[in-house]
Amino acid sequence: MLEKDTWDEFLEEWPVERVKRMTLPEYTSAGDKTSFSYWLEFGLTKYGGIGGGAAFKFGIFSRGNSEQKESNNRCSYDDNYGWYTREGSTPDEAFKNIKSRILAVIEHVQKGELEKIDTVELGPSIKWKIAFHYQDRQNPLICAVFSHTALAGLCGVKPNARKISSYHRQLLQRKTPDESIEEFSRRLWADWLKIKEGEAAEEYRDDLPLNTFFLRAAGNRKNIFKHKQGSGDYLQNRQVCCAGDCPGFE
Repeated sequence: MLEKDTWDEFLEEWPVERVKRMTLPEYTSAGDKTSFSYWLEFGLTKYGGIGGGAAFKFGIFSRGNSEQKESNNRCSYDDNYGWYTREGSTPDEAFKNIKSRILAVIEHVQKGELEKIDTVELGPSIKWKIAFHYQDRQNPLICAVFSHTALAGLCGVKPNARKISSYHRQLLQRKTPDESIEEFSRRLWADWLKIKEGEAAEEYRDDLPLNTFFLRAAGNRKNIFKHKQGSGDYLQNRQVCCAGDCPGFE
């Protein structure tokens, strides 16, 4: 069950006015469980997880060690922080840009301007997690599902990280008046797991030809290719592979 008070605790700790005053160490500090980034990734997991992947998803992060790392045109480092080079030449400059976008996300969601959130240059899971927790809880516009692949799959369309607002608007129409946003989000996630299970089951259908390749594309959508004659000497039955890795298909 979701603990409804966790959301309240987060907003008590991080009201909008504090976000406006937020400093870089308050945003990210290795080992600090009260930081804004820690709250988003670990403190609110019962309202949808965004764990996994590189810490760069936050735009800038506090490094857990001072091991020398070489900066490049994509990623920059100093002894304390790592950040996307495009955000600025120093940690303070990068954080200033990232913070302004966080505040833009909060403003947009509180005005109901979901489409504008699509255009904010922050990691999709991060910005929609922020938007979810700063929306009007009594009149929600966003569900607690932060995988754009899952959202698109629930809508029956191809995933597009620039159209996440449309997924939320479509899915919220399925919410019943007596459902909380937490209950509704759990129901959506259960539906998504069933969709995934159905796709997995399709791969093991007995009526498919032997040595059929399931070529995975974006969003777990699959195209089926038969391998060329003679390339099956080292294959057994059906194989699942990624695009570009399947031997002998055309």
